[in-house]
Amino acid sequence: MTSASLTMLQKANCPVWPWNKGGEVGLLVEAFPMAQLYRWNLPHEGYNGRGDHAFKVREKIISGILPLIDLGEFQAALIENADALDAVICAFAPIAVNTGKIAVFPDKVAILEGWIAIHA
Repeated sequence: MTSASLTMLQKANCPVWPWNKGGEVGLLVEAFPMAQLYRWNLPHEGYNGRGDHAFKVREKIISGILPLIDLGEFQAALIENADALDAVICAFAPIAVNTGKIAVFPDKVAILEGWIAIHA
């Protein structure tokens, strides 16, 4: 997975946060849906899958993010598919970088290892 990710980053040839700052066109930002959900005090485990429990957990997550975004006609798709829900949650990482609403700002370690952006 690491090799594939690094290959994709090299081929993208785009600026990467935190080494590059927000506001740049094509800026790549790393996101981690589970960490974002944890930060928002929403269920962050058990929402993947097709079982009744996973559907109920996704419904709770969606109830928690509705004040942040109007899901409109896509709400049902997010209940049906954890990957679609993850994609919506991941969209908050670049928003956090570009608006300065990062939950934890990068420190010196980020220069060596990179950083996951989490929306406050």
